[in-house]
Amino acid sequence: MVVKICVFLSLLACIMLTPVILAARGGPAYLIEIDLEGMEAPALRALEGAGSETLKLAGRTAGAALLHASGEDLETLNRLGIEFDVVAEESHDVEYYIVGKGLGVEDALEAAEADILVDRAFFYVVAVSPQTSYSLHLLDSERRLSPVTGPAVPLRLGASAMAETLTPAPAFTYSPAVQAMVDEVDQTRLYNRVRELSGEVNVVVGGETYRLDTRYSPTALCKIAGFYLKERFEELGLETEIHYFNFLRTLKSIYFPAGNQSGWAVGRGGVIIHTDDGGDTWWPQDSGLDIALNDVFMIDDYAGCVAANGGEMLYTLDGGDNWQQASTPTGVDLNKVYMTDANTGYACGDGGVMLKTTDGGASWFSLSSGTGDDLSSVVFVNSTDGWAVGEGGKIIRTENAGSSWSNVSSPTSDDLMDVTFVGETNGWISTATGNVLKTEDGGTWLEVSTPVTTSLRSVCFAPNGLTGWAAGLSGGVVKTHDGGDTWSDLSIYSEPVLWDIYFVDNNEGWVCGSAILLNSVNGAVDWDNQIIDVQDGDMNIIATKPGTVSPDEIYIICGHYDSISNNPYYDAPGADDNATGTLAALEAARVLLDQDYEATIRFVCFSREEQGLVGSNAYARFCANRGDSILGVLNFDMIGYVDVAPEEIEILHDEASEYLGTAYGDAAALYVPSLDCRIRNSPGSRSSDHASFWDQGYAAFCSIEDAPPVYPYYHRTTDRYIYIDFDFYENVVKAAVATLAELARIDSTSAGVPGEFAAAGIRVLPNPCIGGATVELAGRISPQTEVEFFDIRGRLVSKARPEMSGNRVTATWNAEDENGRPLSPGIYFARVAGSEETEKVILLK
Repeated sequence: MVVKICVFLSLLACIMLTPVILAARGGPAYLIEIDLEGMEAPALRALEGAGSETLKLAGRTAGAALLHASGEDLETLNRLGIEFDVVAEESHDVEYYIVGKGLGVEDALEAAEADILVDRAFFYVVAVSPQTSYSLHLLDSERRLSPVTGPAVPLRLGASAMAETLTPAPAFTYSPAVQAMVDEVDQTRLYNRVRELSGEVNVVVGGETYRLDTRYSPTALCKIAGFYLKERFEELGLETEIHYFNFLRTLKSIYFPAGNQSGWAVGRGGVIIHTDDGGDTWWPQDSGLDIALNDVFMIDDYAGCVAANGGEMLYTLDGGDNWQQASTPTGVDLNKVYMTDANTGYACGDGGVMLKTTDGGASWFSLSSGTGDDLSSVVFVNSTDGWAVGEGGKIIRTENAGSSWSNVSSPTSDDLMDVTFVGETNGWISTATGNVLKTEDGGTWLEVSTPVTTSLRSVCFAPNGLTGWAAGLSGGVVKTHDGGDTWSDLSIYSEPVLWDIYFVDNNEGWVCGSAILLNSVNGAVDWDNQIIDVQDGDMNIIATKPGTVSPDEIYIICGHYDSISNNPYYDAPGADDNATGTLAALEAARVLLDQDYEATIRFVCFSREEQGLVGSNAYARFCANRGDSILGVLNFDMIGYVDVAPEEIEILHDEASEYLGTAYGDAAALYVPSLDCRIRNSPGSRSSDHASFWDQGYAAFCSIEDAPPVYPYYHRTTDRYIYIDFDFYENVVKAAVATLAELARIDSTSAGVPGEFAAAGIRVLPNPCIGGATVELAGRISPQTEVEFFDIRGRLVSKARPEMSGNRVTATWNAEDENGRPLSPGIYFARVAGSEETEKVILLK
């Protein structure tokens, strides 16, 4: 679980790049850091009540606050016994930023000449002069950075914004079938699974033995834990899938050798991804390296090479199913590779290195380039004539297949980034200052300005030689329709670095960069994000039991399987936070399989919750974009610790999700009467994965043993199974099973369970509903009888006339008023006219 302690009037949502405003004027001002995790509640309240006009929150991170402070503030904090670290003495000549860590951040910090003052697991605090801070502003946090905490919550410490609600009498009718499933929840199984997932005993995943000592998201063991859960769901016979998200890899090169179906992209960390469907899906390939791969060039769908740092080269003959390391004579970084045919190719690199292969990339030998300048790009226009460019405006060419190279006059001393040709005489070079060089005679180069001033890392042209593009820093994209004489600005929002751009024709192309992979089908006017289609990165695990009657109605039970501690890379058992919640979903899946349900139930395990609900945010957005009708999300986070018996399980909901919290309380009262529930309207409680669904308009609650958690082993290496009360934990899971069984409705047709309404009753399906519902009526109803709908104030808002279909009497409610206008989301009541039988209907947005 992520905790967000709300200091003063606002928090920083740390996915943002946030400038610090200078504190006290006319006296010394400081930027200080306070460790919130080590503070007791009284100290926090004292801090809130300090009353200083200069002690202001600058930003929040995981477990710490950064504040502006005056000298008097420091004295006050010392007097209160609150420990702090002075990060910097503030100056009007320096701007301070909190920067969330992510790929590409170091590039921006270096470009801005930033001074890193604080280096933590998830963020930096940096100082930078206002003149060079523009590079920091180029960071697009929403797309690039792993957040440290979720959105800000405007609450004050010590103030309760959570209004308790009374749980009404149970609304469900007792069902022996539901009780049988509730009683099937197995405490011993929960005990054993918690010990497995928290690293107390070995587990077997994919035929290999592991001990899950940590499930910290950046570690390999976290992904192993994801596969462990996937295998457990599959053992139950459930359809299980992986939802990949958060592909935070810098892609430095992309290439489609023929047509637009098969393509490859490579980047830092040895990443290679491949598509054979034009980018609809991208799959990882094993490079065998953990270094920056700088360029990929494929002759066809099978043969090609990759240039990498440290003098490494890779080659493949089978489309990347197997990438093999080549033999090279250098250890410098290789920046570009170009193949003239299946056997012959060239690569250039730092220090003027030029290599050649004549055996398809298996081995390389050195050529004399005649320069010691770094070379960034090489291209050949035929089997003998080639060009290379590099730092300081360096241009060299060969006319004898690389045996010798000669200098070519350059119109600039700016670093040259990339070179491309169409035909033997028409060529273009992109520069580090945002300009483009062009030649029409294969010898004389002229400089042309473009609308951007940032470094253009890549340039490419369509086969017609007239339409071309260049891309680089700041999301800069420029386009020409006249062979490079004039350029228009088509820059992409505020991306920090675009490394490569490649078009297969006048319309379709791709651009890649820092966790960026975009596709355009209209010549770079619009872009679609294909990074979400990469089958790599962090994983959410989704198992599904389809509904038999209303499969589009979806209920979700979820927990997060990642963990964190004070030593997260090596020891983060996360038994309570949150093996308990994750395994509640797994155990619920096991016992709920005994019946079929009218609605669909999904069992979801999220990753990267501890870094700011990243996994659930990605999945909730995915579901919303797909149009999933999710009627309720039951999120379980820390449900096993008892501080003072009898422990209450807290169910935290917002106003739109009140019915869902009430349903859990109803189910617990009916089927698990020994479990005490506290149902609370708590819209400010956003520290777990339910909040991601709130943000997308879905109903959701968070189930937790205490809010905020008082668990003494929270986020510690001591969060172990020995501190879990398994009697309490078992009861919480039982109530979850009962809630899902009641909401998803046991299919009476397939399960032989009698209907849920009496002879004169009324039932609304689905309920809750979106956009309308079907009303089922018991007995034979006259065609003249109407079903009336009232709002919560008792006003008649609409009517529906039933129809006979065999032995069924149904009416369709379109959730509109008498004038055909959509009704607002809320609570309504359906009643057969002239009858006392009513049914509460919950209309969702």
